[in-house]
Amino acid sequence: QQQQQQQQQQQQLQQEIFQVAEFQGEDFKKKIVVKSRTFEVLCFATNPTPEPFVGGASLKFVVSLKALSMGIGRRETYFTASNGSGSIEVTLKEACAHDMDLTLVIDERGTSSGGKLVLRRRHNFAARPICHLSARVDFLSHIDPIEKKLYVAFHAKACGLSGQPSSQPSNSSRQRP
Repeated sequence: QQQQQQQQQQQQLQQEIFQVAEFQGEDFKKKIVVKSRTFEVLCFATNPTPEPFVGGASLKFVVSLKALSMGIGRRETYFTASNGSGSIEVTLKEACAHDMDLTLVIDERGTSSGGKLVLRRRHNFAARPICHLSARVDFLSHIDPIEKKLYVAFHAKACGLSGQPSSQPSNSSRQRP
């Protein structure tokens, strides 16, 4: 039964449209607090609703890979201090009353020593503005050993809406001096 569930999950992942963002592997060894990408997700609905994104408009999600705090001081919240470990948070830039199904895949090809990591969560951003997808991830273990990059794929869809959304990332990062 567990094997059947894994096969169904794999088929579902293949049917969903993901956009992949890449992060430089070396960044997870530097004095960087957070690395972020913005994904624009198109949502389609079969029934018209008053929500502004329904009917083909897009929602902007920010996926943030944040360094874990390794002490009580601010100086200890860097990827260097946490040995490349961190958490994953997702925020939505627009207002949305619908529950959202979020899926994030790290190293979907499974080429790193950490292998493929799939994180799924249903979240309502109107109730809680930040979705914590993962409390702790060893980002260094998921870096592609040949390309020296961390690949993150993201997909989101509003619950109760139909259609195939697509995502497009844009880059941003915040660095401490």
